[in-house]
Amino acid sequence: MDKVDYKKQFKSLYLPKRQPVMITVPPLRYAMLDGQGDPNWVGK
Repeated sequence: MDKVDYKKQFKSLYLPKRQPVMITVPPLRYAMLDGQGDPNWVGK
């Protein structure tokens, strides 16, 4: 799988604007991990 640099590919979404504007964000793939418990727990 190729690495995608979203900041380069979607410059218009990441560059700051002078005035507030409405933008349309294209569908993007992402991964989500679902779980439970304290994420800061360190087993010793």
